[in-house]
Amino acid sequence: MKKYYIQFSTDFHLLASLASIGDLSNSKVVLVGPKSNTATLVAEKLSAEFLVADPRGAKLNPSKVLSLLTRAKWCKNCVIISPFVFPSYVFVRLLEKGQLVTSIIRTDEGVGSYASIRHYYNSIKFESAQKWRLHCAAKALVKKTSVWLTGSLGICREQYMFNPDLSVDSLTIERFRRAIELLGFRGGLNGKMVYISQPGADTNFESAKLYSVFIRRLGERVGLHDIVVKRHPADSFNYSEFGFEVVEGYPLELYTLQDSVVVGFSSTALLMAKLVSHCGKVYYINAGGAGPAYHGLSSMNKRLFKFYLQSLDCDVG
Repeated sequence: MKKYYIQFSTDFHLLASLASIGDLSNSKVVLVGPKSNTATLVAEKLSAEFLVADPRGAKLNPSKVLSLLTRAKWCKNCVIISPFVFPSYVFVRLLEKGQLVTSIIRTDEGVGSYASIRHYYNSIKFESAQKWRLHCAAKALVKKTSVWLTGSLGICREQYMFNPDLSVDSLTIERFRRAIELLGFRGGLNGKMVYISQPGADTNFESAKLYSVFIRRLGERVGLHDIVVKRHPADSFNYSEFGFEVVEGYPLELYTLQDSVVVGFSSTALLMAKLVSHCGKVYYINAGGAGPAYHGLSSMNKRLFKFYLQSLDCDVG
């Protein structure tokens, strides 16, 4: 029996990694990542071992790794699955146990899997606004180069949902759906406009009130006044203060959306709502260059959004 080690830092990472496993019912799974409702649910449904950890800061120590490699034995039935450029945390932990894993699958981290250096730069600068531009540009270049090298050298086998011609990997999408069915769907969003929040979106507006008015206008544009905000885990804006119903705790993929209208700026959840959750009306917001918006995406991502989603023009003013 294959043993899969999943290194993740978000719920989407975890779900995308599950989609890389052919038969979940006949596989042993070990989860390595932060505790969340979704991760706890996956561990329960799969009877999986769950190591609660934050693997994001792990770095490889070359001399330590070389020393461990001399004593490790190849583990032919072990597979590491992760969206990370390289799953250093799990790789080293297994080496410390004397196990060398050479089968590594890199899955979708979201729209970042199809990012350009400029896209990476925009994301890094957004997350670390206080950092110098040169620092952010260097980190973006290193990440893009590392992704290319680990893929080209066969260190990681890439298994993404989208192909360069914009088609989807139908097998991965089907496995994604099967994993969600195993976990069970949640209700509460059907027949409503679901606004996908992103951290920092409110900073593009002159006031919190104007941001809330903007969301109301989105509902008017799609013909729905019953609005639910699907909050991003890193979004600190107080939507409830402005009368919005807020849903959080589980990723959008675990909700029934067939009769919903989903709207957002540039979130991966938009593509998943369309392709995985069978939502018929999914819009990306074209706000004239404002917000965590479409204009900052890579060429590949722009084409994905245009191909699968509908544009909703709505100025922030």
